[in-house]
Amino acid sequence: LDIDVKGAKNVAKQFEDVVLIFLMPPSLEILEQRLRNRQTEEEEVIQRRLETAKEELKERDKFHYQVTNDVLTDAVKEISEIIKKERARRRG
Repeated sequence: LDIDVKGAKNVAKQFEDVVLIFLMPPSLEILEQRLRNRQTEEEEVIQRRLETAKEELKERDKFHYQVTNDVLTDAVKEISEIIKKERARRRG
């Protein structure tokens, strides 16, 4: 489920056994570079997304796991391992 920080908090309130993973960029500078390289958004949208990212990064410690999306394949592998670990933990 792909949701923002506010949505994650709401889900966590409704489901006590939820596992929250915060996916974050290596840095705000790299996030900005990625957004600009896409060339799909206006400057105003890019600035708003960067401000949102700054605010959401302050909340990352409220998540069970934090994954840095530096190299996509590494981030996917790390998330996959988290899911396997959590499934095994729940099975006992």
